[in-house]
Amino acid sequence: MVGLHGTTEHPWVVFVDQTPGLRGELSASGFIELVQVVAITTPTGALHVEAPAGTGTVWFEKGAVVHAAFGQERGAVAFQRMLHWQCGRFRVDATARAPERTIDASTTQLLLESARILDEEQASSGRERDQERAAE
Repeated sequence: MVGLHGTTEHPWVVFVDQTPGLRGELSASGFIELVQVVAITTPTGALHVEAPAGTGTVWFEKGAVVHAAFGQERGAVAFQRMLHWQCGRFRVDATARAPERTIDASTTQLLLESARILDEEQASSGRERDQERAAE
């Protein structure tokens, strides 16, 4: 990534981030899709995400999610807190190794459970909106 951060004395100064790895913007496709892509493209490493809600990291070993951290949360709870993130920045560090293993479920199980949780939350939110409208 190249950033133009020149000063008035040296406006031509360009800083280049040499860290290898995938990086970009988290889009409307969301966190779950990003996790799937990283699991396939970077089987071992860490996915670091900066979102308006905070910063979280998911670690992979051989394509499996083995640890997640967000704030004080660890494991599947931390992973599930990051589910709602649909904007922010991410980078993948293929050299990182998980500091611990807090997730024993397969990545498929974790993603299916996460999708189920999202669906239930969206359905619940929709029911609440309908009840509010009916009460008006």
